Amino acid sequence: ESATPYDLSAQDRAAILNACAPRPERKRAAIDDKLVTFFDDVGLLREQHTDINGEAAYIVECPLAQHHSSDNPTSTVIHATAEGDYVLNCLHASCRSIFEAGGGWERYLHTQYPDEWGDTVGREALNNVFEPNNHIQFIDEAVQILETAYPERIFRRQDSIATVERGSYGGARWRAWSVADLTGLLNRRGSWVKRTTSKDGEVRMTPTSVPERMIRLHYVAILEELPLCETSTTLPPLHPETLEPTRFEEGYCPLTQTYFLPSPNLDLKRLRASCASPVTRDRAILAYSNLTELYHDFPWRDRAHRVLGVAVAMSAAFRRSMDVAPMVFVSANSKGVGKTKLLSTAIASVYGTTPPLASLPLREEELKKALDALVHTDADMYLIDNVKNRIGGAALDAFLTSPLHNYRPLGVTDNRVARNQVFVAATGNNATLAGDSDRRALMST
Repeated sequence: ESATPYDLSAQDRAAILNACAPRPERKRAAIDDKLVTFFDDVGLLREQHTDINGEAAYIVECPLAQHHSSDNPTSTVIHATAEGDYVLNCLHASCRSIFEAGGGWERYLHTQYPDEWGDTVGREALNNVFEPNNHIQFIDEAVQILETAYPERIFRRQDSIATVERGSYGGARWRAWSVADLTGLLNRRGSWVKRTTSKDGEVRMTPTSVPERMIRLHYVAILEELPLCETSTTLPPLHPETLEPTRFEEGYCPLTQTYFLPSPNLDLKRLRASCASPVTRDRAILAYSNLTELYHDFPWRDRAHRVLGVAVAMSAAFRRSMDVAPMVFVSANSKGVGKTKLLSTAIASVYGTTPPLASLPLREEELKKALDALVHTDADMYLIDNVKNRIGGAALDAFLTSPLHNYRPLGVTDNRVARNQVFVAATGNNATLAGDSDRRALMST
């Protein structure tokens, strides 16, 4: 005698699904209800189902419906976990096998619908499959994690993986990531799993971490996948031909290969409005007059000499768009006349803050090391205060003359060539310029 078929009620189905549903970690779920939005966007969302874990569940069309052995419309649902995030649950064993073999249902959906997944759920919800012998996949996974952790802010610079960060005084600074640093970052920001197969053929995903040797092996390959960016600036990057700003918001400028991290003291809205206005002779004269007023109280021999203060400010503002620029040297015959204040005022009018000061190294080889460090760290300026007797020499002359600087970083055996965009200025009492530096400097006495 055949058994009478029993139709499952909605409460029966909810109880079965709730009991059979795995309890994934938070990283395996789509945060909040973004998965519901995703299924709606791709046209697979059906009617609302009963509540599971206190949240609404939804019947969806399985993306692998062609592999189903039976046509049960309620066999595939998306529902909330105990943490409140949503997961996909299909009762068909064939779908679970396909999902697990490919790195989980999240990765399958991301592969099939990359744009919709990125717009609604985000790549953070994906597991990263670690297969030691699949090197191409590992490089792709690593690059995607880095670009997710630092969107459009991680680059290839001087044979290193580096990010642009804001310094403690508001400026832009580069942070180079070592192999150890990169290993920690990838393991913190990625959800790495290893695919294993049991004796009965069941594919399982077990949590794992990326070893440091894997990063060391593929560091160069990961580096080459990142965009090239050699410099960063807190002032808007300028077009090399028109000298007009190429962007007014934070981000990477591919034209100049520069990352723009706006100075906290920069009024970008006002700057954009000013640049949008047509350039006229009257506006140029007004701007020049406003700049000269900054230097009204300095003890100039003649009021016309205030143009030197304007020249300092303009040189500092446009230095990163100039191949070479002269050093500004302010010398006086007595103390306390405002030499350092003059330079600080000019720099503050550009960057919104007073500049750091340095002393002139006693030996030329020490000066060469200081100049090398300026280029290596992509510094904006180098202000030497209170020069004794004279300043100049072969190292400084070469630095002021060439748009490129050849140097050897500490701890590295090979030489490097980088763009020299450092604004150099100095002050002194009764000091002079030595050697050929007089032809490479703008001197004010």
